[in-house]
Amino acid sequence: FTTFPLREEKIELNDLINIYPNPTKGKINIVFDNQIENIVLVTILDISGKLIKSLDKNIVDGFLELDMTEFPAGFYILKFNTSEAEFIQKVVKE
Repeated sequence: FTTFPLREEKIELNDLINIYPNPTKGKINIVFDNQIENIVLVTILDISGKLIKSLDKNIVDGFLELDMTEFPAGFYILKFNTSEAEFIQKVVKE
């Protein structure tokens, strides 16, 4: 018999998420292209990796709004953990 190597296809999960406006002055919109409808754990870290805030949010129709007005200007890392995947994005707060 003949064996064939398995072809590994990787999907870049971060291509399935869109955050706008970025940079932001306050509220940001997060759109999940694959229409995940679930509870998501949102973790906000500063650029050094220090935990700033962690909260549970509900994704409705692939959409989530996050208010960052309380945070000082700077670079932030947003982690979105769902039962399906983890998404990591950088955001600039002006």
